[in-house]
Amino acid sequence: MKAAVFTAPFRIEIREVPEPEVGPGEVKIKVKAAGICGSEVHAYNGTHPFRHPPAIMGHELAGVVVEAGSAESRFRPGERVVVEPQKTCGSCLYCQSGDYYVCRQKVVLGTTNWSGAFGEYVVAPEAIVHPLPEEMSFEEGALVEPLAVGLHAVRQSSVRLGSSVVVIGAGTIGLATIVCARAQGAGKIVAADVLDFNLKVAARMGATRTVNVRRERLAEIVAAEVHAAGAEIGFDAAGYPAVVDDLISVVRRKGEIVLVALFEEPVIIKNSFGIIGGELRIKGVQMYNREDFLAAIDLIRERRVEVLPLVTHRLPVEEAQRGLEILYRKSEDVVKVLLIYP
Repeated sequence: MKAAVFTAPFRIEIREVPEPEVGPGEVKIKVKAAGICGSEVHAYNGTHPFRHPPAIMGHELAGVVVEAGSAESRFRPGERVVVEPQKTCGSCLYCQSGDYYVCRQKVVLGTTNWSGAFGEYVVAPEAIVHPLPEEMSFEEGALVEPLAVGLHAVRQSSVRLGSSVVVIGAGTIGLATIVCARAQGAGKIVAADVLDFNLKVAARMGATRTVNVRRERLAEIVAAEVHAAGAEIGFDAAGYPAVVDDLISVVRRKGEIVLVALFEEPVIIKNSFGIIGGELRIKGVQMYNREDFLAAIDLIRERRVEVLPLVTHRLPVEEAQRGLEILYRKSEDVVKVLLIYP
């Protein structure tokens, strides 16, 4: 099969590689659409904690079943599916308690030992494969995964009807967080970024106020237009260490800060008293669970959220490196790059 193989930082090679073999309890899927995730951009530039070359990356996908590894499989060739792209040990404290997504032995699709959707075919355990509703396109199916990340972040937070929210970072995950906060009933949602194009998309996704922090002071905007005390919840979807202090300055006392993004550098918090004196809660979130993933499918299927505005580029797999370069260098207006297969 044809695959875009990550061979070294800043290097993707288009190769013919063997198709993955399906085993008992697994299904083989022909990929129809695959998203390039920000985590794969981190891998591409050599800063991701566990995505290292060589690998066929890609964990946001939708496709068609071509083979089942067991005669009793619930899937048949031709069925449209999406994949919840994480395999866990099933026996540890976290797996046994239902929090399998934080399993220390978790393997994510698109890493060295599990070939991902930047190749024409993937194999996945049947338990993590889900039907793609007929009402949804393959492109929408490929966006279920990042939407589930945003939904999990919102569900793990204290967002409720009427909550005031600040989201710093209007990339795919920040935008998914915004649209899910809106679906959860949040009231005022402030989106902050340095890119006007992304902020326009944020407004379309549900932000009630957008702030380009190169031109406006976020803290002043929040104090004037949300509440003098600040917003109730802040989300970091940017991954820059200074953002944590920025959120401390705009979240009210007794409020909450949720860290969604990966950081490429150590985080040094300058305003530690802002956390202690304000009794702020800071929590991290990691991917999602099955409930979140299935709920993300339902949100799209029921048209409660619109996800296609995220897509700015549709490329063949042969142009995977171009897609990664665009995302890394921001050389064009870009949010989500999809690789489209015939």
